Amino acid sequence: MVESRPRPRGRSVPAVYGGVSVLLIIGVLALALVTPPPSTPPLAAVAPAPQEQVEVERIEQTSRFGDGAAGDGTCQPGQPGCAGVGEGEEPEPPAAPSAPTSDPEVIEQPSPGQFRNCSHGAGGPRQTDDPQSPPCKREIFSGDNGGATAPGVTAGSIRIGVPWPLNGYFTSLEGNNTEDDDVVVGAFAAHVNRLYELYGRSIELVWIDRQQDSGPAADRAHAEEVASHDVFAMLEGGSPTLLRALADRGIVALTPGRDPTGDAEVYTRSELIHGLFPSTEQTLLATADLLCTALNGRPAQHGGAEVADRTRMFGIVGQRGGTTVDASALTQRLDGCDAAYATRDIDPDTDDLAQTLRSLRDSGATTVICACDIGIIAMTDAAASIEWGPEWLLPGFPATSAYDQWKQVDVSQRGHVFGLTTDFRHLSDAAAAGQDNLRLEERFWFHVLSDEAPAHVFPRINRGPAIRAHDLYSQLLVLASGIQWAGPDLNATTFSEALVGLHHPNPGVGADPWRQPAVGFGPGDRTFDSDVALVWWSLPDDAATTGAEGMSCYIGGGARFMAGGFPANADDLFFDPEAGCR
Repeated sequence: MVESRPRPRGRSVPAVYGGVSVLLIIGVLALALVTPPPSTPPLAAVAPAPQEQVEVERIEQTSRFGDGAAGDGTCQPGQPGCAGVGEGEEPEPPAAPSAPTSDPEVIEQPSPGQFRNCSHGAGGPRQTDDPQSPPCKREIFSGDNGGATAPGVTAGSIRIGVPWPLNGYFTSLEGNNTEDDDVVVGAFAAHVNRLYELYGRSIELVWIDRQQDSGPAADRAHAEEVASHDVFAMLEGGSPTLLRALADRGIVALTPGRDPTGDAEVYTRSELIHGLFPSTEQTLLATADLLCTALNGRPAQHGGAEVADRTRMFGIVGQRGGTTVDASALTQRLDGCDAAYATRDIDPDTDDLAQTLRSLRDSGATTVICACDIGIIAMTDAAASIEWGPEWLLPGFPATSAYDQWKQVDVSQRGHVFGLTTDFRHLSDAAAAGQDNLRLEERFWFHVLSDEAPAHVFPRINRGPAIRAHDLYSQLLVLASGIQWAGPDLNATTFSEALVGLHHPNPGVGADPWRQPAVGFGPGDRTFDSDVALVWWSLPDDAATTGAEGMSCYIGGGARFMAGGFPANADDLFFDPEAGCR
């Protein structure tokens, strides 16, 4: 049993929950690739062939959310930024995870000259069984790692800041208590310490009091507080001002980035800021490509009677005020394909949303796109109040495409929701009647948690904790990838350059069992996920009388697509059960 521990302000908690490394000693093998990655190799993100009834070709591109040369999704031995087996060497099976030791302070280090097992599959060997993990670093480091190569880095540790508390996301885990924050994040750190090449160092978590006040001045003050704890990186990010303030102090800033940031340049202003989900601009570019490829010039067929069979005119709701979202990436692409559209900007704090939608309706709009962080519930409620039922095209911003929000949309509007999602596929557990639970066996982070903290196996987790666990695990995955390929001379610059240069294997994108997005960074691109899924809300015809919620469905059962590769017949695949759902 893991004991609950008090957390005084800034207390350093070693995130080593133990785990004796199970590393098979390999005989005389070909030399492992140790060439560091260059600064600008392309990422080959591969979307899988969808279900048979979906007429969508395999998408293979090197560029992310734009036109790019085709790639085969593989990573050849000897290619910079990749790792592979040597000539004549037989691939090895992945190492089985080991049980944690009773001493949380000790990590058993392998002897010099040993090699670790890679996880083999399409695209080349990976560091772990996680299909999103980076190429494998097989040779185990020995020797002098340079000691204190950067703030927060010593010869034996890499200090990583974590906000405390984590907003109570894990306190609702069934059958557990407030120690879950520590257990969950600690298990993810233990996974990194056990299976990644950290050059004799270990991740050490430093819990830092969460920021209480908001605003630019408070953000800068909190960045000073974080810096005072001598950390290399900070998890969970924050506002654009905080991210920039952390980066200005030489601290790597990691953020889930699930919502529009309000600053289109937040990820490009500093090489030290890294996010999980595509940026606002990337998402809008992908949306524009879908519109121009498959929807423009066709009759609206997914809305209410008011717009049925009228040639589409897109109504774009931009945002100004406290948070400004620049929709120009979308409108410029629409200009290029001669699409008809009308734009309206809104300040959600002062403007009447219903009046904004009424103006779009009067302009002839048939299809509403919220280039904003206004929730889909508020948008559709306002439309229902003026008795208007347009098509609702989701641009992929989680604020407007969250699964747990769709099912709360007014029944008169719910069956008109479709578009993009940058998130992983959400699976409701049909066996859990009336509950919104995920199939945790299809989440890699849950397997890590089960391996590293078997005493805290959570049989059922609600959606909120599951999303947060995924985000925290993914941030540590990004962190581990950069540290591993930066080499022993770890600092913020070598870390960031390593991430840009990595060519992730990306096997089985969008396919069972994980249904994961393709991932990887690139020049000028500081976000991890690289593609989108096409989603729509399936609502039974009798929902108005039976109260049925319906469910989200995915074209191809969750196939992933990149801009430039959307199926031309996507308009007919939306709302078609034969085109795949789950």
